[in-house]
Amino acid sequence: MKTIEEIENYIKEQEQNGALLVTGKWGSGKTYLMRQIERKLNQGPQYLMAVVSLFGIEDTNTLTKKVKEAVVYAQTFNKAEKSGKGHIAKGVNVVKQLSEKVAAFGELFDFGKIKKIAKSANMLLSIDVYDFLPIEKEVYCIVAGEEQPVKKKLVLVFDDFERCKIGVIDLLGIINTYVEDKGIKTVIIASEDNIKDEENY
Repeated sequence: MKTIEEIENYIKEQEQNGALLVTGKWGSGKTYLMRQIERKLNQGPQYLMAVVSLFGIEDTNTLTKKVKEAVVYAQTFNKAEKSGKGHIAKGVNVVKQLSEKVAAFGELFDFGKIKKIAKSANMLLSIDVYDFLPIEKEVYCIVAGEEQPVKKKLVLVFDDFERCKIGVIDLLGIINTYVEDKGIKTVIIASEDNIKDEENY
């Protein structure tokens, strides 16, 4: 059986049977293979695959945020980037700068109300929307041609396992919360030859 078929069978298997580990040497095409599966699944009606690179991640908060970002990116089929994500970011920066200037101006002239409004605007813009985004077994997705969001089963892929700076035990603990607690199909991609913490691995 080919590797692609094995991965697809794991994903389609109804029983939750732990995470799937895909190993191979650096440059052997593991990530490329997974991206092929991702494109195929995400175009279909049943599954949504979100790929998270663990490269250089140093703490659990950053990892959690990366997972949420990957899921949101996959949910919208990467349309956000093409439809002016940069313009939105620029707009937010302009509003931030404006509110900071208004706050400074209010402080200078002691305009209490203006200062409060400016501080509220700054606070509002500093809220991280990802803090309020839950990652569940099933997620709603924006699908071309569909008027309403479509519910799909989430598949998480953690790539570059050996390049993560979080300790192996802590990293596997975090991944386990998605696998065991949430019942999300999870694939881990690793180059076993390059894992430094061999004792815990």
